[in-house]
Order: sequence, then C-alpha cells, then structure tokens
Amino acid sequence: GWYAVAVLWLGYICSFVDRQVLALLVEPIKQSLQIGDTQVSLLQGLAFGLFYAIMGLPCGMLIDRYSRRVVIAAGVTLWSLATIACGFAVGFWMLFVARMLVGVGEATLSPGALSMLSDHFPREKRVLPISIYVSAGSFGGGLAMIAGGAAIAWATADPYVLPGGTVLGGWRATFVLVGLPGLLI
Repeated sequence: GWYAVAVLWLGYICSFVDRQVLALLVEPIKQSLQIGDTQVSLLQGLAFGLFYAIMGLPCGMLIDRYSRRVVIAAGVTLWSLATIACGFAVGFWMLFVARMLVGVGEATLSPGALSMLSDHFPREKRVLPISIYVSAGSFGGGLAMIAGGAAIAWATADPYVLPGGTVLGGWRATFVLVGLPGLLI
C-alpha cells in the first residue's frame, strides 16, 4: 500500500508541474507564436481546466470498469506526451489541443488514486495515506515553479539538438524536460 502511495504521490507532483509550467512561459510563448493575452488565457484556463473537469466523470467510470493501474498509467502517459507535444507546437491551436490532452490525461489520476488507496488500506487507516497523496498538490504547485524555473534556465543555456539538426531550446525544451518524468512513473 505504501508503495502505491509513493508512486501516486510522485504522479500527482508531476501533474502539477506539467499543468503549472505554462505560467512561467507566457512571454516567450506569446512572442514565439505571436499570440495575445486572450489566447494565453484560453491555454491556461479553458484548454486545461474545462477538459480536466469534464473528463473526470468519464475517467471515473473507466476506473470503475477497468484496471485502475492501466487507466492511471494511460492517463499519465497521455498527459506526459501531451506536455512534451506542447514543446513542438507551431501555432496556437496545436498548443491548445496539447494542453487539452494534458487536462484529459490528468483527469484519470485522482479518481483512480483515491479508489486504489481505499483498497490498499482499511477504512480506519485511510486518512494518512490519502492525506499524503493530497499533499502532493501543494508540494507539486511549489515545485512547479522551482523545477520549471530550473528547466527554463537549463533549456535556454543549452538547447537540444534533435536528430536531423532541429534545435529545441527555450520554452519548447522546457515542456519536453518537464514532460519526461511522467513517462518514468
């Protein structure tokens, strides 16, 4: 049970880093994609938030019907790949769809985690593991700013050179860097 708490806690931290890092990248994204404040607000609010909220219900139904581990793993994989895809967006709509998929993927985690933790711990001992899991939200929110800032500094100083000679630096490399840890989970 405690192994599940640890893995789910790490997953929740990754989800917060992936959802919050956009806030640190607003200006470079606006300049690079030539978008305005309204479009940025749609990326930060509607694209992620609406789909995260709406998809929580169908994701909960999937978790009730199928293996929670598989549904959670699929969600973590989806949001991590979608975060990485943000780094390859060449326009507003591509970035919007990628952020939407981050929200859809992240909508699997909490319903699955709470269900899984309820199975691993008897009723009278659930409060501590669930509290630890929920604490990852606050921890991840703070870590998003630290890890995001470090990723930005590293990506700006040392851009990636991808196969074929494509250079990926700045805000684009930051999305790739913060998306990769979720794939390990």
